[in-house]
Amino acid sequence: SEMCIRDRTTAVAVQEEDNEPKWSQELPNLVLLFCIYFTQGLCFGFWDSTLPVLLTERKFSFNDLAVLSIQVYPFSFKYLIAPIIDSFYSNTLGKRKSYIVPFQCLFGIVQILVAFQWNQLLENKQILLLTISGFLSYLFMAVQGIATDGWIVTLLHEKNLSLAATIKRVSQTLGILISYNVLILLGKLTMNGYQIINPKDALYAFGGFSIFIGALIMIFKREVPPKEEKKENVFQVFRHLLQFFRRRQLFLIIAFLLLRNLGFGFTDAGLSAILIRNGMPKEKITEIETYHLPFDILIGFIVGAYTVSYTHLRAHETGRNLVCRLLLEKK
Repeated sequence: SEMCIRDRTTAVAVQEEDNEPKWSQELPNLVLLFCIYFTQGLCFGFWDSTLPVLLTERKFSFNDLAVLSIQVYPFSFKYLIAPIIDSFYSNTLGKRKSYIVPFQCLFGIVQILVAFQWNQLLENKQILLLTISGFLSYLFMAVQGIATDGWIVTLLHEKNLSLAATIKRVSQTLGILISYNVLILLGKLTMNGYQIINPKDALYAFGGFSIFIGALIMIFKREVPPKEEKKENVFQVFRHLLQFFRRRQLFLIIAFLLLRNLGFGFTDAGLSAILIRNGMPKEKITEIETYHLPFDILIGFIVGAYTVSYTHLRAHETGRNLVCRLLLEKK
């Protein structure tokens, strides 16, 4: 009997090893996630960090900077976008690709249009048009991000799902590094009187990269159809959303985030602008902020690998996935 138990145990172990994914198969999916989240980092870095610094240097008022801050609101209301994404999509294109591909490309188009009118926007102090452009950029990245978070469950093997949090954190940080720190620090370098790196050319590059990634996903990446599930209409999904808001854990998270931001809100929002107004070079401010980026990347690896697990995020497996994903439960 002991021999039979050993043989059965060995057979199960061998079967589990056979089911484990090979890195050669998972690497393309990890690179794909990296590129998608890297695009989000480009958006965050330029519109939330680089642009306010450039506007402050050009003597835009604090009221203008306050208006510009409205652009980040789409990420605060992702829970209202998610039910729509869950309810309306193309079966031919795929549940996630129906939103990732078009909104990835739309983001790129907005960057190119802003780059085309860059000088006029700054010279005429068109803060309203800049705010609308930033708002659309964040909106497109919010929709793309919601769809990508849902795609992870079928894109990666179950044993590698915890890598998604690490990839997301690291790639977004690198995107911010390129679109903010590198762009500001190297922006003062010139060759033959021409600025080597400038915001206008950077926007063209960001837009082209985003459209290129969207085209690659459209042409070469096939989405695995989700498991058979009862499709709910948008009103049913919103009803689940209201039930979700009754959770005690959600209010604890909201209270924690509000208290946390009380101490850092002013520093994050206005300190850089005040320092620039009082004569500190923007390059020095960016240089100081660059020092903590290696720690952000390192912490992203550690925290993402050991604290976030998508294995028990059962919301992905139901019709309520995008609603319930707002609350990660570790079991």
